Amino acid sequence: NLVLAEAWEDQSRDIKPHELMARAEPYRLREIPPGCLRLTAGVDVHPDRFEVQALGHGRGKVRWTIDKIILPADPERDEDWTKLEDYLRRPFVNTFGRELRLEATMVDSGGSNTQAVYDWGRRAENKIPHLMIMKGSNTPNKPVLAGRPQWQEINRRGRVIKKGIRLWMIGVDTVKHTLFNLLASDAQHEPAARKIRFSQELEEDYYKQLTA
Repeated sequence: NLVLAEAWEDQSRDIKPHELMARAEPYRLREIPPGCLRLTAGVDVHPDRFEVQALGHGRGKVRWTIDKIILPADPERDEDWTKLEDYLRRPFVNTFGRELRLEATMVDSGGSNTQAVYDWGRRAENKIPHLMIMKGSNTPNKPVLAGRPQWQEINRRGRVIKKGIRLWMIGVDTVKHTLFNLLASDAQHEPAARKIRFSQELEEDYYKQLTA
C-alpha cells in the first residue's frame, strides 16, 4: 500500500493480456467518455517512430485510454518532430461538443535518441503545455515522480548549453506496482466502478505491452 505503508502482494503475475482485453468498453479511440475531465499524454521515442498514448482523467482517479497512435518519424530530423507537435496540439471533442486539449505531456528520453529528445524539448517547452522530459529509474521504492527535476546539460550542434533542459526522474518499479495492483483490483468490480478503462478499439498488442 503506497499510502499507508502496509504490506501488499504484487499481483502482476496474475494479470493476463486477454483478461484485460475482455474489459474493453464500447467507446472509440479519440472519443471522450462521460466523466472524463482532463487529458494528458505520454510519448515513447524510438529510432523510427513516436508512440503516443493519450489518457483521460476523471473524478476518483479514474483513467481512460483515449488514444494510442504510432507516428512514423526519425527523431534525429528536426522536421519530423513537427508530426508530434501537431498531434499534441490537436483538440479532442467530447459528447457535448466541447473541445478538450492535452494539459500535460511526458516524453521519455531513455532510448537511443536521448540528445534528440533534449534538443526538441528545449525548442518545444513554450509550445507544448506542461511538457516534461523524463527518464525512468529502476531504483526500488523511488517515488513515481521526483519532487523536482534535474537540470540537464545538453550539447546542441557542438555548443554546450548549461541547464539546457529539466529532466524528471520516474520511479518505474513504483509505477508498475501501482498499475498492476489497480488492474488486479479492477477485476473484482463492475465496469463502471473500475479505475483503469480501455477502448474496444485497442489491439491485442497494446495489452501485451501493458503487462510485459
